[in-house]
This record gives sequence, C-alpha cells and structure tokens, in this order.
Amino acid sequence: MYVLPVIDAGAGPPWSNDGADTVEIFMPELRGYDRSRLFVVRVHGDSMQGYADDGTLVICYRDGLPERGKVVAVWLAGDGVVIKRYLGVENGLLLLGNDNRAYRAAFEAPEGSTVIGVAIGRFLRG
Repeated sequence: MYVLPVIDAGAGPPWSNDGADTVEIFMPELRGYDRSRLFVVRVHGDSMQGYADDGTLVICYRDGLPERGKVVAVWLAGDGVVIKRYLGVENGLLLLGNDNRAYRAAFEAPEGSTVIGVAIGRFLRG
C-alpha cells in the first residue's frame, strides 16, 4: 500500500494546493519506484480529456525523464501545476500540448516553468 501526497492541477487553468491531502493506493506496477519521489496529481478541467478527465488521479515520478509525447506535471511559473503532454523545448521554453482538440494543440509555457514529474499511471477515485 502506498500513501502518496496529492497536488491539485489543472488540465486547463493551473491549480495548486498545500499538499496536505493524501491518497492510499495499491498498484503492483509501482514496485521499484522510490516512494519518496512519487506524488499524485488530481486533475481539474478537460484539456487532457482522453488521457485524464476531470477527477482523474495521475501518479507522477519526480525522477522520470520527460520525453516527447509523455504526459507530465508542470509547474507553470508563478501560476500553479498543470498536467500536459510534453512536446520538447523550443526557444528555451517548454512546449506543451493538450489532448482535447477543443484547446490549442501546443503552447509555450512561461519562462521559469519546469517539469516536476512524469506520469507513470492514472486512475479514477471512486
């Protein structure tokens, strides 16, 4: 059983909280990961619909390597955390994408933004 901290994040506008919330999960596929480097992102919004709907819990690993096409948790400089698709770096800025076609396919994150974790799993909390 894993007890992991939960961060609220936008799939749309950024969200943030004090990290006081936790979730208990049992997922055998987490074996081998350093527990202290895992966290959960609770998604708010629909820009990542298809991968993560509103309310989806995304398990992220702080030491994961962002690779083109992977889903990542990103701290948008001074704005909070979002769940987006990593598209690379362009002009020194993170290039991120949305899965929901109702939103821009790609955009540059503000200067100072950083990937804080790579998604390694997801689930809906019932």
